[in-house]
Amino acid sequence: MANHTHREYPGQAAAFVVVSVGCLLALVYIFGDAIQETANELFDLTGDDLFMIPIGAAAFVLFWRLLDKTLFAPVIKVIEEREALTSGAEVSAASAKAQTAELEAQYEEKLTAARIEGMQIKARVLGEARRESQQIIDSASNASQKELGLARQEIEKESQALRDVLLSDSQDLVDAVVEKVTTAPETVKSLG
Repeated sequence: MANHTHREYPGQAAAFVVVSVGCLLALVYIFGDAIQETANELFDLTGDDLFMIPIGAAAFVLFWRLLDKTLFAPVIKVIEEREALTSGAEVSAASAKAQTAELEAQYEEKLTAARIEGMQIKARVLGEARRESQQIIDSASNASQKELGLARQEIEKESQALRDVLLSDSQDLVDAVVEKVTTAPETVKSLG
């Protein structure tokens, strides 16, 4: 990531270009003949070509500095801002991921606690239901035993009453038979 923190002063770029072009022109002027002979041997250049090379280089440097101010610096600034946003987004995404993992762990912990509590409630309710059903069964058994006891007492009373009636009737029958048997010889005697 490029960081442009150097300080520039107004006119600094123009002064740099003017000095650079001046130096190049001075070198061409001073060493022009030697440079021209060497350039002609190597590159087949004329004196005008040698004069235009420093001017083209100066124009290139000036154009480069102008583009640096108007195009490259704003583009680099935008790229750096995007990179800062991207790295900030990555940091916040990592933070959100860690927070999500923590919340998920808390959720699982609460879910497990709720399941355990649900099992405990279920066991308690089943225990209460068993006790209540046993109480109902015991109560019904006691009630049926009581009713059975009352029914036995009633049957015993009725059976005693029937015995008494039978005993009384059998006594009456015995008395009647005895009377007939005892009166029968007299009746037979009287008939005879």
